[in-house]
Amino acid sequence: MSKTKKFQKMNFLDAVNKLIKYYNEREFSKVIGLYENIFKKLGIDEDKLMTRDVLPEVYTYVANSYVELGYYNRALQILNSLNLKYMEEEYEDLFYIIVACFHQIYMYKNNFEKELEYAEKLIELNPKSSDNYFCRGFAYLNLKKYEAAEKDLLYALKRKDSLEVYLNLIDLYMTTHRFKEALKYINKGYRKYKRRPGEFLLLYVKIAVLIKLKDYTNLSKTLEDIYSVVPDNKPEYKIALLRIEGKDYSEVYDIVYNQFLKLIEDPRKESS
Repeated sequence: MSKTKKFQKMNFLDAVNKLIKYYNEREFSKVIGLYENIFKKLGIDEDKLMTRDVLPEVYTYVANSYVELGYYNRALQILNSLNLKYMEEEYEDLFYIIVACFHQIYMYKNNFEKELEYAEKLIELNPKSSDNYFCRGFAYLNLKKYEAAEKDLLYALKRKDSLEVYLNLIDLYMTTHRFKEALKYINKGYRKYKRRPGEFLLLYVKIAVLIKLKDYTNLSKTLEDIYSVVPDNKPEYKIALLRIEGKDYSEVYDIVYNQFLKLIEDPRKESS
């Protein structure tokens, strides 16, 4: 039986329940499959269905599924069609998801002013979430508002000790040439993430900071540590290490810092 025929056998409420089940299980591709076959291809009258209480939930979940899969333009089409004032007044939990979607979309589209706008809204809706302060701090960092970024990132780290916050604090301090502060948070992060994902990244960026500080004694020790964790399938990272072994420090900082920035970028790109 083809997938379309299988979907045609479902009635509307069965499809809605299935979609919500897939969403709660984080099966985002299946959410999109149901939406594109039931709500779009089968010609359901969406204007009439909008009077049903289930539709705001369905469209919010579909939009968020598009965001999770990197289809930001498709998500925006749905989000911009919603009555946001009505959603904010009547569906508080769904509206929070919608605001988070807008924030993530504009972050990946490098629209930093909009990213900040929605980060501010997230804090307004849930001021207890450390993740929301990280979102605003990250937006400030992108806008080069470093003092505000530092304040939010430190607050987020105090509330939730996460690798992502460490890495962006380190980036902030390196960008503003506060290398001693960068080293402080590299060492704090390393103590927490040793033998865990993130260990290599923290050691790798540490060599750039130590070169700036001209701390060659600790640089040699860090070099020993890093060779035990450097990925074998990433020979480009060994270029800087080999230069340090030969005591050729020229360009090492730029090589390492640029690779560090690429590594902390989210790998997802606009899919469509």
